[in-house]
Amino acid sequence: MTQVGYDELDLTTATGAWAIVAEKATTYLDLRTTRVLRQPGPDADPDRHDGCWVPLVALRDWDTTEVKLIRVGHERLAWITAPEGVEGRAQLAHVQRVVRAIRQVAPEDVPVGRPVDPDAGWRLPDRGWDELRYPED
Repeated sequence: MTQVGYDELDLTTATGAWAIVAEKATTYLDLRTTRVLRQPGPDADPDRHDGCWVPLVALRDWDTTEVKLIRVGHERLAWITAPEGVEGRAQLAHVQRVVRAIRQVAPEDVPVGRPVDPDAGWRLPDRGWDELRYPED
C-alpha cells in the first residue's frame, strides 16, 4: 500500500480515517465514527486508553481554541475524549506535540484497537493521583 502524506487536514471537509503522526505517538482519527486511538511509540509515556478507540469530544490548541485545521508543524494539540461514552465526563486524553506527518489510512489499515478498561488508570506505573483525575468541568 502506498501512503500519501498531506500538509494539512481540514476537519470540516475530510472523510475517512487519518493518522496524525508526532515524535512519540500517532493518533488515529476516524471521521466516520468521530473516534480516536492513540498508539504510543517506545519513548512515550503510557496512557490508560492507549490502543482504545474512544469518542472524540473536541480537538483544541493548548490555549483552548477549537481546531478545525491540522497542519504539519502544528504544536500541542489537545485531544479531548469521553472514554466511557459521549454521556460520560469528557477528559483531556493526551496532548500531541509537534505534528510530523498527516496520512490518510485505508479502511483495511485502520487499527482494530482494544476495549476500554475502566480500571486501567490504576495499573499505570509511576503515576500519581493528580495525573489520573479528570480535569474540572
